[in-house]
Amino acid sequence: MALTSDAITTEGLANLNSLQHGILVTLTSASTLTLTAESPTSYVFTGTAAGQILRLPDATTLGIGRYFRVDNNSTQYVTIQNSGGSTVDSIIPGGKMDIILQANNTAAGTWLMGPNSFVYNIYLSETSTFQTVSTTDVVITGFQLTPAPGTYTATVNIQASGSSNNANLGVSIYRGNSIVTESLMVATCGSGARNIVLTTQAQLLSLDGNTIVDVRVKTDSGTLTVKNRSIILMRTGP
Repeated sequence: MALTSDAITTEGLANLNSLQHGILVTLTSASTLTLTAESPTSYVFTGTAAGQILRLPDATTLGIGRYFRVDNNSTQYVTIQNSGGSTVDSIIPGGKMDIILQANNTAAGTWLMGPNSFVYNIYLSETSTFQTVSTTDVVITGFQLTPAPGTYTATVNIQASGSSNNANLGVSIYRGNSIVTESLMVATCGSGARNIVLTTQAQLLSLDGNTIVDVRVKTDSGTLTVKNRSIILMRTGP
């Protein structure tokens, strides 16, 4: 026997043999899909088009605990916004996200986002030789990334040498042409152009998807030669 109701509230334990909720399967496009209190619970995105935005409902129209599920089976990132149009997270290609309303005292609300495969690694390595005599930071050619929106931990390892005895070789991580101060590391190469490893790490908070992250080096004397190098960006949150 079917029962149709706009809303059902239980004050005790509800035992359900099965529950089927609404689902929408759609191709990505450069557009915004705006949800309301009456929208389905689950969304599946497919396709190859970039620019898809999923905008959450006005939280004041929802009850605490309202839940949405998003599966991104497309080849592009899907951006999640609150009702005011502010980005709260993004979903990587192939990622999944559970979105739960924690507070509804404002239209934007407070949303719990997860799991979304939050941990997501971007890896870049290079073996070609790069040289500089600059005493100020210069970008290592080709050692630039533009990550998807999110918070990342960046780890850099560089095999380097200096042509001058006891030259001080420096490495830094930059975001949007600004140095991440705590990333500056300096090591002395010793004598005889000895190879050393320059290593640094930094947290990159709330990248917006358009910010270039790069690695820069410098020397206080002679020529700095960079050989093997790698950078890993581990996405740890929104």
